Amino acid sequence: MVALKAAAAERFVEKPDPKCRLMLVYGPDTGLVSERAHQIAGALATGLGGEVEPFDPDSSSEPGLLFDAATSLSLFGGQQVILVRATSKQIAGIVAAIVEHDGAAPLVVEAGDLKPSAPLRKLAEGHAAAVTIPCYTDSAEAIGRLVDTTCSKAGLHIEADARDALVSLLGGDRLATRGELEKLRNYCAGESNVTLDDVMAVCGDASALLLDDAIDAVALGNAHDAETTLRRAVESGTAIPAIIAALSRHFLQLRAARLLVEEGNTAESAMRAMRPPVFFKRQTVFKRQLSAWRHDAIDEALERIQTADAATRLNADLNTELAGRLVLSLAGMARRR
Repeated sequence: MVALKAAAAERFVEKPDPKCRLMLVYGPDTGLVSERAHQIAGALATGLGGEVEPFDPDSSSEPGLLFDAATSLSLFGGQQVILVRATSKQIAGIVAAIVEHDGAAPLVVEAGDLKPSAPLRKLAEGHAAAVTIPCYTDSAEAIGRLVDTTCSKAGLHIEADARDALVSLLGGDRLATRGELEKLRNYCAGESNVTLDDVMAVCGDASALLLDDAIDAVALGNAHDAETTLRRAVESGTAIPAIIAALSRHFLQLRAARLLVEEGNTAESAMRAMRPPVFFKRQTVFKRQLSAWRHDAIDEALERIQTADAATRLNADLNTELAGRLVLSLAGMARRR
């Protein structure tokens, strides 16, 4: 078993190993899971001279049909690649039988946020001919690369402040991010530059702005506003893993800026030095946070965020409760500053 992350995962997506019998793509970012699974299946089928055979076990009352599909010869020649969406625990037994069957088609399985104890994940992590690719919420750097690639392919130059704003507004789900970038590309068709006004007109959606407000309320110690705004963000479609990832990015940025201030830089120069720089509409509240938090307290906050992140991955059913506890914990720290 090989667990692929970050750059290794991207390389595998572009050029999957034809010797792999099982490729499990899973995680809380359902958009990224779907995108990577389809890319792997397509690239693998092309390399093997075959085709992708999508299969949904829920489309039939007979799960054994998946085994039949994976072990039958392709009608069009070449090696077929089975792409299947795992929607129940029962699929693990069928997948195990397929992987052990000589001559069976390679399997690309997309799944949700699997616990380490999940049968499918245990199977893939314990098999020598399998790889697992966990898909978590995109980092600011990954979002920035997507923005740059999209604009470059469209022949567009994105201005620095527009790029910074766009990165801060995206990232909850890979497919949603791609959708927003596609809308921006269409909006700017025929132009040469992407401006801040363009970004705010297309991508300044309410859920992203609500999330910013919730994070600022947390970091300023306003627990009531943080809980209220966070609940509204969730109701508008923001996933709990995306919220925790956004909290982590914010406190990492706050720590980097705080260290610069402690070295003698002004708050303004520290904010300008951030990559991405602090979004101009948040600079006033960010400056207040810089004054309130010392780097050792920020380190403690980041530890709490990391602990909560791990807990939500192990207990997906308790995501909302765990996120609520984290928000109250961080807001309590801020009030004591």
